Amino acid sequence: PELGTALIVLSNDDLLRYNYQPGDTEGLVNYGLSIRGIRMAAFIVERPDIVKLSLRSKGALPVNEFLTRHFNGGGHGNAAGGHAKEPLASVVERFLREVPAFLSAHPA
Repeated sequence: PELGTALIVLSNDDLLRYNYQPGDTEGLVNYGLSIRGIRMAAFIVERPDIVKLSLRSKGALPVNEFLTRHFNGGGHGNAAGGHAKEPLASVVERFLREVPAFLSAHPA
């Protein structure tokens, strides 16, 4: 909450355990923005060969710039996607490490 960020992470094991079907996670990232005080929502999901990130934001918070800079991504100011080839835990750690500076550079 101190970062105004909601984070949802699903591992490949989670997807297998709950019999994931394509489309099951569609739009999941948007739920985070419905929480009071949240200005950025992130969904990070592990696939067999890649980790995918999906970000959404409110206002003038350019999540496309964040993903372009740190996670091979792009998109629009308030909706963007990216990816990484490192392990899920490393991606989440890097995301959490980079977010504070990004948010500081774009105050509400």
